[in-house]
Amino acid sequence: MATLTENGQLVDALRIALSQTEGLDSTPAILRRVLDEDAWRDRIEHRTGEAYTFQTFEEFAEAMPLDGLGMRVGDIQAILKVRDEHDLLRRLDEACKGKPGPKSVDNIHRTKRPSGTERSRALARLHRERRDLYDQVLAGELSANAAAIEAGFRKPTASVPIDSARHAVEALLRRFDRDELQEALDQTPLRDGSER
Repeated sequence: MATLTENGQLVDALRIALSQTEGLDSTPAILRRVLDEDAWRDRIEHRTGEAYTFQTFEEFAEAMPLDGLGMRVGDIQAILKVRDEHDLLRRLDEACKGKPGPKSVDNIHRTKRPSGTERSRALARLHRERRDLYDQVLAGELSANAAAIEAGFRKPTASVPIDSARHAVEALLRRFDRDELQEALDQTPLRDGSER
C-alpha cells in the first residue's frame, strides 16, 4: 500500500498527464493506478505537505489544483472514450459515486449516466449480469452490441431504406422470406386502422 505522499506524487503525475497533449496517451495507465490505490481519496501534496481527503472522485477532479485536478469528470470520460477504455470508464463512474453512506444518497445525478444504445450502457449491464460476455468484448472477440444481443438485452436491428416501398421490401427480403413478410402484412392493420 502506498504512503499518502506517494499518493500525492501519483495524483501529480495524473494532473500533468491530463494537462499536456503528449501526456494523454499515458493518462489511462496513470488513472488506473490512481483508482487501484485510491490515491485520489487520501493524499499528502508532496510540494506543500498539505493533506487532502475526498469522498467522491468528482469532488477531487473538479477541485482546483493543487487540491484536485481542476477539470470536469466529463472531460476525463471523453479522453477514455476516445481510447476505448470502457472498463476504466466503469471504474471511474464507481469512484464518482463515492463511499456508500447516509449522505451519499440524493435524487440529483451529478454525473452523466449512459443511456440508450450507447456502448458504455451495454458494457455496464454486461459487467453486472453477464461477465463472460463482458470479458469477450474487452478482449475484442465480440462487439458490445453483439454481446448485448446474445445476452438478450437488445433485439437485433437492421437499416431499411425508406425512399421507396420496393427498396424497403428488398432490404426486408434479405432478412425474411416472402411467406414471412406476407404473413406479417396480412396481420398488420392498414394505416387508417381498418383490417385487411
